[in-house]
Amino acid sequence: KHGYVKVSALGHSLGGGVVTRYAELNPNELDKLILSAPLHSVNGLLGADNSDYLSKAIISIGDFFSHKEYSIGSRTFNHFVTTYDNESNTLNDYTTSQSRFFMKKYIGQEFPDTSLGGLTWGFADAIYEGVKDIRRDAGNIKRPTLIFQAQYDSYVHSSGQNTVCDA
Repeated sequence: KHGYVKVSALGHSLGGGVVTRYAELNPNELDKLILSAPLHSVNGLLGADNSDYLSKAIISIGDFFSHKEYSIGSRTFNHFVTTYDNESNTLNDYTTSQSRFFMKKYIGQEFPDTSLGGLTWGFADAIYEGVKDIRRDAGNIKRPTLIFQAQYDSYVHSSGQNTVCDA
């Protein structure tokens, strides 16, 4: 399409889910996929999303009342006053990497429109629905795929990666 002979795709976490979905919908576009802890299933309140009806119910109720509001426990990340707390990670619970924290803080200060804050009900709902589509259509992937699983991941459940590999 763009004149490239071979294109490989690399994706981590949510990016891995995006790359997987792209490969499913465009089976002849990519040469190979490299996925690092791809989001094929979400860690919910009671385990993986494919059996966690409580998390999905809570997300659906929240989404019904306000698609753009932050979900329970989410808060905004103030790029000007939030500090890196190496000991308890209470103010930067999305990463323990000091360099990643300061990079996000810099990008948020320079380009404030790129930061939305915490998890919204609508985004959580879209993720739960998207990972179902990924697992359902995994058989469409016809290219070599290398998947790295994270042993201790707070957001990604490995059962979805197993489902994609088995397809």
